[in-house]
Amino acid sequence: MLTSKLRTTRPAASRSIAALLVCAGALALAGPAAALRPPDHIGDPGTIQPPPPPPPSPPTALFSLSPNPAVVPESFARPVGGVNQVKAAALRIDGVKVAFDASRSAGKDGHQIVKYDWDLDGNGSFETSSTTSAAQERTYTQTGQLTIKLRVTDDAGRTDTVTHVLVLHRAPHAALKTSKTVLLPGEQVTLDGSASSDDGSIQRYEWDLDGDGTFERDGGTTPSISTTYAALGTRSVRLRVTDDRGATGVANVQLRVHRAPTAAFVVAPSPAIVGEQVKLDGSSSNDDSTIARYEWDLDGNGTFESDGGSSPTTTTRFASPATVLLRLRVTDADGAQSETAMSLRVLEASVVNTTADAADAVAPRVGITSRVVRMTRRGVVALRITCPVTERGCATRLSLRSAARGARSARLGNGLVELGGGQTATVRIKLARSAKALVRRNGKLRARAIAVATDRAGNVGTSSARVTIKAPARR
Repeated sequence: MLTSKLRTTRPAASRSIAALLVCAGALALAGPAAALRPPDHIGDPGTIQPPPPPPPSPPTALFSLSPNPAVVPESFARPVGGVNQVKAAALRIDGVKVAFDASRSAGKDGHQIVKYDWDLDGNGSFETSSTTSAAQERTYTQTGQLTIKLRVTDDAGRTDTVTHVLVLHRAPHAALKTSKTVLLPGEQVTLDGSASSDDGSIQRYEWDLDGDGTFERDGGTTPSISTTYAALGTRSVRLRVTDDRGATGVANVQLRVHRAPTAAFVVAPSPAIVGEQVKLDGSSSNDDSTIARYEWDLDGNGTFESDGGSSPTTTTRFASPATVLLRLRVTDADGAQSETAMSLRVLEASVVNTTADAADAVAPRVGITSRVVRMTRRGVVALRITCPVTERGCATRLSLRSAARGARSARLGNGLVELGGGQTATVRIKLARSAKALVRRNGKLRARAIAVATDRAGNVGTSSARVTIKAPARR
């Protein structure tokens, strides 16, 4: 029986032992701590606590600076004081003003920024502080690169720092040279900007060739160009250079396009007699400025051996009969030149009846060929007259008188010229001030030209013509 009981209880015991072994294995898999830790719901010292919150975030430092790159100008003086103060003080103006703005800086987690510290000179120390303003301003006089630093502090004492590099440099210096400043229509001029300089490098050369303010010609990196002008007038040519940081410099030069002078002269008497004094007059020459020099070739050898300087007249005599080719070369104040020539017959006294002049009783009638003339801006009008071919010379006084009402004086001006028979001369008359004002005010003025001529025999003849004087042309 006992044996039978034992047989009956052994399986139950075995099952209890197996269950305990399974639980122990599960605890072992969960780890030693789990095997010893009480259940989570038990509120004893071993209960699991939630993790602590993260520490507050530091502020964020941000700032902008403008301008950057910044151009440091050259030193210059600006007069200050009242308008009527002749001896005003001079205030030195140096450097470039740079603005710094840290308003985008921000605190975190509800904290506020309470202090802004700046290193504005790049020496590594914060020399400028503010508890009220996020902005700063500083003037720089030297070129270079500075590391600008900002440190912000919030109300919890936490900080953040940020840096930017400020580039300070000079604007390029534009320099413009020309091969000439006064030129003729169609004449080529070279414009050269190669003397321009910069503390970096010049990347672009642009040209305003017509003076309208627009740089219409882009030369790229080439510092020189050539051009021509067809129309007369003065032009302000400008060069703009741009450096590798985008800064610019401008230079300009004045070019004047003018026409060459026109050489013209008359000779009296014509024909001439051996040994007789002959007068040559180049005052009919014309230029848009001033003729500075009159040179003569009086012997026909092609060399201008007689320099008359600024005087338009000269005299000469011929020792033998010949047909001489006389030449005149004029040079204006700008160096432009013009030449012209005229043939003069020189006759033996025996060939010419020397008493013919004395026997001449016919008064010369000078022809006035101009009918409409335009006054220059200087108030000068030019009229052309012709000596009769039957005369050997006509010493002529040409006068202008007003034919219009309202003129203060009927006399407008006069001019003198002596020309040979059959020759035509241009006489320039400078109008009186009142006449110039009347022409400008009304646009034109009706006048009468009166020529009083004396021939070689002493006969005096008068001729006249109606002339309309117009105002200067508009530019």
